[in-house]
Amino acid sequence: MKNHPLSTATETDLPRRGRPPVPEATLINKIQQSTFHLLQTKGVEGVSVDEICRNARVAKKTFYRFYADKESLIERIIVDWSSTRVIPDLAIPQSREQTVHILTLFFTELAQRALSAESVALFRLLQNERGKQQQFLRMYQEMGIENASLLLNRWFEHIQHLPFINPDWPQNAAKQLQALIISPVLREILLGLTPPVPAYDIRPRINDALTFISPLLFHRT
Repeated sequence: MKNHPLSTATETDLPRRGRPPVPEATLINKIQQSTFHLLQTKGVEGVSVDEICRNARVAKKTFYRFYADKESLIERIIVDWSSTRVIPDLAIPQSREQTVHILTLFFTELAQRALSAESVALFRLLQNERGKQQQFLRMYQEMGIENASLLLNRWFEHIQHLPFINPDWPQNAAKQLQALIISPVLREILLGLTPPVPAYDIRPRINDALTFISPLLFHRT
């Protein structure tokens, strides 16, 4: 097998003599950040794999080592930047205080995923897509807020038999809780009134919302 001429080894992802190869995580981050910059200026339809590789200064073979095509790259960005499937299952509480603590941790983690600068910028971009490209917005919603709702509703079902939980707590109440905590902050960030999380401390808003719903959530003694 013949060696490639040295003159072709110009991409930054190729190892140079005396230098270690670029870590895969670094290459993936470079490709994703470069792609998102292009998407913001040109939209999904206006960006090609060739342009992504040029902008990220990586070889096409490097791109195809990680992604099957442009669409799979965008899906990977959605997963890495906004998916709530990385949030662990909620623990079963033993008291009212533990219930509030678990919910606080859950919404703090959810905010870190859904209200980060990257996730909000992605949401803003995908909202502007039309036609078949709206599949990415649906994926963003399904893997983000909607998945979080499923996690939380399932947890409420598991704890509803506990003696300190109100047995009449409404089903599918997770959306209402998220509407109290996440939705207003997302709107404020989009309007530029509030910085993204973690620059914005969402814990006081979580505390206010949980204080508000406590009479409904807990069994009256």
